[in-house]
Formats: sequence, C-alpha cells, structure tokens
Amino acid sequence: MPLTQIKSDGVESLAASKVTGLELGQVDTPQVFTTNKTVGADVNSLMVGDITVNSGVTVTIGQNSKLIIVT
Repeated sequence: MPLTQIKSDGVESLAASKVTGLELGQVDTPQVFTTNKTVGADVNSLMVGDITVNSGVTVTIGQNSKLIIVT
C-alpha cells in the first residue's frame, strides 16, 4: 500500500494518519536486543533511549543506511 503524501509549499511530507501502526506522539524501542536486527539497504532507522545488544547478537546496517540512537 503506498503512503499518502501531502504537498505544502512544494514540500512533500507523509500524512501520519495514513501510516499503519503509527501512534502519534509515541515511539517504542526495545531496551535490550535479544535477536539479530538488520536495517535494510537505503533505510534510515531511529531508536530512542539506552540500548543494550546482548552477547552474540548483531545489529547490521545496510548500504546507504543510517541508524540513529537518541538518548
């Protein structure tokens, strides 16, 4: 399903009300990663808070991607 976009003064943005599973004002991030996590190629990802990656667990960041952790 394509995301709905709103254009205002030539700037495009996503209509948050059209994104499935998004609750405005809240972002949930696990504090402990117990399984491997992959951020795919050409994807940007955001995590919030202190993050622990358990021993033996890997976090892989794809090509042209970013993972930003805000603490």
